[in-house]
Amino acid sequence: MSHRIPLITALTFALAFALPACGTDEPEPDPQPVKFISFNAGLATNFVIYAPERRDAVIAAIKDLDAEVVCLQEVWSDEDTDAILKGVKGTFPHAFTAKTEDDPGSAGLPVACTPGESVPMKECVDKNCSADPNDPCSEAPNLAACGLSKCNAQITQASTACFDCIKANIGLGAAGIFATCAKEGGGKYAFKGRNGLAILSKVKLSGTGHTVLKSSVNRRALLEAQATFDGSKAHLFCTHLTAGLSSIEYSGEFGSWEKEQAQQIDAVIAHIDKKVGTEPAVLMGDMNCGPKVGANEPEMAANYKKFVDAGFKNPYVDAADSKCTWCDNNTLHDGADTKSSKGSIIDHILMKNLDAAAAKARVAREVDGLVEIEVACKKKQVHVSDHYGLSVELDPGF
Repeated sequence: MSHRIPLITALTFALAFALPACGTDEPEPDPQPVKFISFNAGLATNFVIYAPERRDAVIAAIKDLDAEVVCLQEVWSDEDTDAILKGVKGTFPHAFTAKTEDDPGSAGLPVACTPGESVPMKECVDKNCSADPNDPCSEAPNLAACGLSKCNAQITQASTACFDCIKANIGLGAAGIFATCAKEGGGKYAFKGRNGLAILSKVKLSGTGHTVLKSSVNRRALLEAQATFDGSKAHLFCTHLTAGLSSIEYSGEFGSWEKEQAQQIDAVIAHIDKKVGTEPAVLMGDMNCGPKVGANEPEMAANYKKFVDAGFKNPYVDAADSKCTWCDNNTLHDGADTKSSKGSIIDHILMKNLDAAAAKARVAREVDGLVEIEVACKKKQVHVSDHYGLSVELDPGF
């Protein structure tokens, strides 16, 4: 027996060390395609309807996205940002956000709205754009849309400084707006100067950073990161550019919403060119501009052309059946036409130094279905956001 025990022990150790060696003969897993998604969540309280009621649906939709990287826009409040990052962590364990602030000098701004300006507006809003305080199931109209349509006469009588303060504090609601703008330090940017952006990823992010873009009303920024997918490295950029708010008078430093957006595009292109050189780059976001494609109407097309002239490829726009991302049939739009297929493509995933990969890319519209929410004691079927998302999938090894 004394001779057999050492023999058994020796065989056991030999087998134990031999097993891992056998595992090295297993084939490496095949490289997987890489999908990018851009999605504007429309969580702009008092500007896009049902923002608080839709938040859980937004989180559920993002959690279910089949993508490696998501560029998220219009998550303006810290509370919504925290809820989303926590809610989708199981799907996207890596994330990058940059908390931008209002201008430091905004705390010393003079009183924006005199009583003669604010009182008539407040009375009009209370009468036409508020829920019935005696009815817990009364639904308040969307504050921005209702205020502009029902109280336009009072608004046009207000000074530029007063109206700018109202725009910058839209997220506070009617009572908060008038209380804030009637005192010093009303603020320059909406939502405390937050930029509303996030990069969500299934793979580790490196080289993260952000650039603040010149803007008015809303703080605009460009987030950036780097990621590697099965050995393929890419620079990632996420942004949300100034919109052409035709119903709101422009009072910024560039003369018009379109010119403000144009200088942002120039800054984004210059930054990316300097940052990436000849390396692959993916720029995602709500650009608020786009070309005429099929039935889709153009939006600030000359500004969009700047990206094309700079060498960016757009697989989604180049697809034969490109569908709108800002669409007339969206239930969250004022006067939505649910039977219409018209709209514009203003959300984009643009690629630089990826010509061959972009030419073979697979594209799709994302997050375009209806969800049920409860508003003022009633169930409603609405879209998850006022924008639809889009995806671009590249072959592995791009």
